[in-house]
Amino acid sequence: MKRNNENLILALAKFAEDWWLPYNDSISMLSNAIENGMISKRDLVKNLIEAINDVNFDWIDLAKESQLLIIPEAYTNKEIKNYAKFLLYDYLIPEKIITKEELDNLNIAVENLLQKHTSNDGWILAYDLFDELKKQDQFVDLEYYNLWKLPFINRQILQRSIQDKDREIGYLKYNTKLSEPFP
Repeated sequence: MKRNNENLILALAKFAEDWWLPYNDSISMLSNAIENGMISKRDLVKNLIEAINDVNFDWIDLAKESQLLIIPEAYTNKEIKNYAKFLLYDYLIPEKIITKEELDNLNIAVENLLQKHTSNDGWILAYDLFDELKKQDQFVDLEYYNLWKLPFINRQILQRSIQDKDREIGYLKYNTKLSEPFP
C-alpha cells in the first residue's frame, strides 16, 4: 500500500490520535508539508478520491501505516474512511464544504429526529441517524463526515462515545435538560 498512497499516509500521519493535537494544528502541519514539497497536494487529492471510491480499500491498514488511530482494529473500514474524509475532504476539496445555512438546517433536522427517538433511552447511533437523514430530500447527497460539524457543546445534542472508538461520533441524544450555557 505504501508506494501508491504515500501522500495519503503522510497526510493522515499529521492527525495521529496519540499526538492529541487540535485539528487546526494538524491542518497547519499538512499545509506546511504541502508548501515544502513533502506532500504533493495533487497526488494526495487523487489518492484520497481513489481510496474513497475503492470498495476494497483497506482503511484499517492505512490507519496502521499512518498511525492515525491508536487502536485501528477497533474501527471498521467504513468508520475510518468517514473519519479520514472528515479530516481531509474540506481542506482538499473546498467546493464540497457545506454552507453555514446548510449546517444550521442539518442541526435542526438532527434535533427534530432526536426529539422523536425514544428507544434506547433516546440514544441513537450516529450511523442510524444518518440513514434517517438520507431519507429526507434535502439530505440525499449528505456525506456522513458532515455530522462531525454539528455543535455538540452547549446545544440540544448530547454525544456519547463508543468504547475504544474516541474518533467516532458514537451515539447522539436530544438534550431535554439543556442547562445554562457555558461561560
